[in-house]
Amino acid sequence: MPDSSIDFMLALIVFVCAAFLVATRYQTEHPLTDLRRWLTAHHLHRRH
Repeated sequence: MPDSSIDFMLALIVFVCAAFLVATRYQTEHPLTDLRRWLTAHHLHRRH
């Protein structure tokens, strides 16, 4: 694997871990729904 791919995977793992920590630290009623809503608001504009 090229170094850029390794860096991308590491960044992705760190992001997922950080999101999991935030979700567990600030336990909302529906953390997955909030995460999905945030992702759609910031990244997936195709739905709107």
